[in-house]
Amino acid sequence: MKRIVIGIDGSAGANEAVTSALELAQALGAAVTFVCARVVPSAMLGKPYYQRELDLEMAHARQVVHEALEEAAAADVEADSEILDSAPADALVAVAMTHDADLIVVGSRGLGAVHTAIFGSVSKALVTKSRTPVLVVKTSGQEPKRDHPLVHDGAVLSR
Repeated sequence: MKRIVIGIDGSAGANEAVTSALELAQALGAAVTFVCARVVPSAMLGKPYYQRELDLEMAHARQVVHEALEEAAAADVEADSEILDSAPADALVAVAMTHDADLIVVGSRGLGAVHTAIFGSVSKALVTKSRTPVLVVKTSGQEPKRDHPLVHDGAVLSR
């Protein structure tokens, strides 16, 4: 195994996927690519709100990627990352194909039950769409809120 693609979003499920995938990569001498897919907010929000949401989502994505890369470095696993504006399953499949990945790893739960109810499960979509094998890491407990608050101009906007 040479390359593992890991879906990240800052959720507890994604964090468990990172930990498990890095253990596997370390044992097999594989490199990893972290993929953080952002769902772009609707431009119908209007200019100041739309830009604020874009900025918040990008800040969150950068923080999530930074933490995953630090964890990979601590595990002595070669890692790179991509932040994409796309549906998560589509982004993961595209990156796996581009990097000729041997495995895609995701958590069983992402950032929101409401999003899952409306748009469906990323892991279910991956199993359906991907030609690359998919490992879904089960979460060990209840889905908490984001591990890190989103901060804008010094104010905590969400947790």
